[in-house]
Amino acid sequence: MALLDHVLKRQHIDTICIDGIRTPAAFGSIEQEVAAIRGSVALSAMTHVCMTAVEGRDALTFVDRICPRFLHMNPNRMKQTVFIDEEGRYVADAYVCRSGDSYLLLCRGVSGDAFVQWLSALIAESEDVSLRSLNETYSLIALNGPFSWELMADIYDPEIIGLPYLSFYRPSEEVLVFRAGETGEYGYLVAAPHSEAAARWEQMLAEGERYDLVCAGHRAVEYCMLENNFFNIHKEGAFEATPAELQIQWRVSYRKSFLFADRLKAMRAKPPKARITAVHSAQPLYESQHLFCDGEEGPIGTVVNAHRFLSGPGHIGLAMIDPPYAVSGCDFYHTNDGSCEGAVSTVSPPFVNNRSLYVDPQVHSFCDRDGIVFPPLCTVPMEARKEA
Repeated sequence: MALLDHVLKRQHIDTICIDGIRTPAAFGSIEQEVAAIRGSVALSAMTHVCMTAVEGRDALTFVDRICPRFLHMNPNRMKQTVFIDEEGRYVADAYVCRSGDSYLLLCRGVSGDAFVQWLSALIAESEDVSLRSLNETYSLIALNGPFSWELMADIYDPEIIGLPYLSFYRPSEEVLVFRAGETGEYGYLVAAPHSEAAARWEQMLAEGERYDLVCAGHRAVEYCMLENNFFNIHKEGAFEATPAELQIQWRVSYRKSFLFADRLKAMRAKPPKARITAVHSAQPLYESQHLFCDGEEGPIGTVVNAHRFLSGPGHIGLAMIDPPYAVSGCDFYHTNDGSCEGAVSTVSPPFVNNRSLYVDPQVHSFCDRDGIVFPPLCTVPMEARKEA
């Protein structure tokens, strides 16, 4: 990929393979990268995000026919959803973006070639639909952080400050800017041809110096998703669970008639075995770790996503917990790995007070950030903090 090749030539970085695609894992320390996402601006190469154009006379009806969410949306607007297959498995975590009479699908959880192959098999003989994997010609760049809007306004147009969340526009014929993100802070995605991607990356680096811009890899972005309980198809999404159990029912509609509606309704009809719940502990949490409750013999849940808490004390995670126990505010759960036992509390996400909630683009700027009154970054209850 043009952008990744440029980034690798510019500096030595760690990379990771996501859905068969190599992407930057880290540019430096995760602490520094997360601090930039939370405090200034972070620049990321999103090479692992699948970009697919669905075009043709029947493009709108085709996507609507396979999408589990109602797509009543105006041009240049976006909706989040998940695509499922005939077995009820999650194919992709997706932004569905309407561009006139066509759609652009931005997906995680699947490679571009595999997604095009899956879509192609669903096109009816009577439908006029063409598919293009834009990853062959386009690169995707992300800016996240409470002052990313200010950098975007410098590079493109001051009016970008008013771009609503889940919308996009074309600053030029070949470039698309999406107002989207999963870090809890202001976020933008910029799709540019491979031939322009390196120049735009360098421009953002140069212009971003006055905003203390830091390059952030996949691990930092994924961690910030955890802090805000954004659905991660590679973590909790890999756990065989229904939308109700994963608490992503807002991304689907059980009233809609679509290709796999019967499968979705069957998933809803199953009694929930567990429900995703945010947890905090002074002791390390790790994936596949069991949770226990005082007075119960067996485990009541399993940790599916976890990390050391970088914005506060202790460790945070998401656990699939049995329904009677999957409630916030419980402080009598624990882990037990055979050698030591650690207390675990269930809490209400997000784990942080995102800085962007308190930054007003009409009033503030990066140069006067010291005058902005921010609450404490950590939202974990004081009792849990004392334990940590």
